[in-house]
This record gives sequence, structure tokens and C-alpha cells, in this order.
Amino acid sequence: MKKVFVILMTVVLSFAMMTACGNSTLEEEKIPTEVASSVNESNESDTSLKIDNTNVKSLFESLARYVGIVDYEKCLSVVENGNYGYESTPPSADENGKIKIMTQDGYELSMIFAPDDDGKDTLTLLSFSNGMYEGSVTDNFHTTEIEYHTYDASRQDEKNQKVYSLMEVVRFIFEEAPEKTEQYQKDSEKKEELEVELSVDHTVKDGKVYFQIHTNLPDETELMLTLKGKSYLAQDECFVKNGEADSEGFSNQGKSLSGAYTLEVSTPVPNVMDSSVTDVIGVKGERMTGEYVKKDSLTGECNVVEGEFEIDI
Repeated sequence: MKKVFVILMTVVLSFAMMTACGNSTLEEEKIPTEVASSVNESNESDTSLKIDNTNVKSLFESLARYVGIVDYEKCLSVVENGNYGYESTPPSADENGKIKIMTQDGYELSMIFAPDDDGKDTLTLLSFSNGMYEGSVTDNFHTTEIEYHTYDASRQDEKNQKVYSLMEVVRFIFEEAPEKTEQYQKDSEKKEELEVELSVDHTVKDGKVYFQIHTNLPDETELMLTLKGKSYLAQDECFVKNGEADSEGFSNQGKSLSGAYTLEVSTPVPNVMDSSVTDVIGVKGERMTGEYVKKDSLTGECNVVEGEFEIDI
């Protein structure tokens, strides 16, 4: 009997020591429930999976708890086996790894991966966004503790807000944001479209060329001016006020310009501009129309202004 008792005690103590001493290692190696089930289930069960907010919400909540821990390959296997529509960029020496899942209602679940202290490409930024409203979880490329943020492009004050729990982020993007989006769309339907007008004049003073941009874009609209010529490229930023935006003087390292040039006039994506501007043109520029309105080449999700003018100096 004593012999059996000793053996049982040894087993119990060994298990207790494993639990107490090995917990942190086990925690690092664990995969979220959503991840584990997606990886282990057969493709037959995954084929019935539809791309909708419920499934992406579950994935977001699971991965959010593993920012800074789960690596690129594990996340990619989840996405591949989950039958999501996605785009991916493997990590390389020149570029961070990225995975982007697109939902049917215009939202994106984005993951960015960067090397940690051990050189392992782990999840450093997880965000869910429709371009106007966003929730994110990040460790700022492995430089800080986990932070939670919400982004509301319709806010009059600070658009990016730091919050203090995953629950606040989830509530914002999956409960508040859909309601805000619906209300915004209803309000947008009541507002008139803006057919964008652009024209350019220029003057030469003290060897420098100054441009005047005439437009019906609202006050505080940011314009980027890019002047191109033979072996010449220069840029300036200006803002619309009372239908006009005036540039600083352009020269060639202090020397006068002469000849044929092309002036490109463009705007950044709308949601980085002042709310007084987006109130007129729309947070995605959806109210702008006309020959100068183009889809943003980087995201393809919003409208920007692009105009090109031939200039003889």
C-alpha cells in the first residue's frame, strides 16, 4: 500500500509542477479556439462557411487576444481553411507580412505582421474597418503593450480614440459602426452631389511661378500640386479658401522656370481631411462627380480629385 501511495503522490506532484512551471510556455503555444477549429476541421465542413460579419467577428475576437504572439503562417492557414475571400503578402526582408479578408458588406479584416525580438513574424496590428469606422488592436510593431483604438471619421474632434479593452473595440465595430454607417448613408442621400470644378492660373514674380487653383471644393480642402517638366519635379501643398487655393513659388533651385510643364492637382483620401470637408464631399468622397473625380489608386474604395493641366511658362 505504501508503495502505491508513493507512486500516486509522485504523479500528482509531477502534474502540479508541470502546471505551475510550464503555464507560460503552454499559453504561448496555444491557438485561439477559432484558429484551432478552422485548422483541424476538414474542407468539407468549411465549404459551407459564408463570408459574413458573424464569422469575421469571431475570428477578430479570437486573434485579438494573440496580437504579438500568433505568427503569419498560423494566421494564413486559418484564412485558407476558413474559405474567406482574402489577399496576402508574405513577410520579406523588405516588406511586412499582410493578410486582408474582404466581407460582403464592404468591411475589411486586416492583419500586419512584423519581426519580434526573436525575428519571428508575428501579428502586430489587427483591424476591422469599412474606411469610415475602424477598430484595432496593436502592440505598435512590438514596441508597446497591447493598445485598443477606435476610429470614427465622422467625429468633429479627434477621430482616433484610444480605448481600454477589447470589449469596447468589439462593441464599436460590430454594434455602433453598422448603425452609424446606416445613418450616414441615409443622411448622404439627402445631400446634393458636387460636380467638381477645377481651373488653373499662374503668375511669375521675382523668378518664381505661383499657381492659383480655382475650384468649388469646400474650404479647407487639401490640394497637392505636382509640377513636372524636363528633368524637373516639385510639389507644394495648399488649402482651398473661398473657392481658391494659392501655391508657394516654384523655381529650379532659385533659378527661373521656362518652357512646357504639367501641373497635377490632387486631393488625399477624404477621411484624412477636416470634417467640414467630408460633410460636403462625403467621407469616401461619394458625393463628388465630374471629370476630375477618380477612384483612389491605392485602396480603390473612395473617390479623390485628380486633374492635369498643361502650363507654358
